[in-house]
Amino acid sequence: MDLATTTAANGKLEILQRKNQEAPEGWVQDAEGNSTNDANILKKGGALLPLGGDRDHGSHKGYALGAMVDIFSALLSGANYAPWVPPFPAYVPMPARQPGKGIGHFSGRCG
Repeated sequence: MDLATTTAANGKLEILQRKNQEAPEGWVQDAEGNSTNDANILKKGGALLPLGGDRDHGSHKGYALGAMVDIFSALLSGANYAPWVPPFPAYVPMPARQPGKGIGHFSGRCG
């Protein structure tokens, strides 16, 4: 089951960068929150959009899943959450004044 909270993984952008191609509409936004097709936008302060992409693609669906991940994995464990989570791509700078410690994890049991 793929529970990624973004429309596309960073690896998909890296593939597009190597092919010198644009990202599909609804995958990424620039630092000001504007929609863009620039596959290199993360290096310029942009962000991956939540599952469903932008408002036209139902972004509220990914927001709820992302909030659940933050609550269970970060807030309850004392780890960093939301914009303070250490970034995955090595070229993205670490957030300043992190409220927690490291990256949190959550493991649940059903039944």
